[in-house]
Amino acid sequence: MTWEKFKWLVGSIFAVQDEEMLCSEFFDILPRYVDLKLEKKDVDKLFPNVSHHLHQCPECNEVYQALLQAVQSEK
Repeated sequence: MTWEKFKWLVGSIFAVQDEEMLCSEFFDILPRYVDLKLEKKDVDKLFPNVSHHLHQCPECNEVYQALLQAVQSEK
């Protein structure tokens, strides 16, 4: 395990909240989140649960990064 992965893992453990967002909830919000991110809106403030979920869930973060890149390439 790399040092970076270890730091991420420890950070994720200590960042767990009482009520975590489900991946299905994340996918419902994702298109709007990406649009607002590209409009330079403060998505961390508007959607703190999504930002937290992105930090906690590497699979959803991969989907987010791919969608963000796809939308950016269209513009």
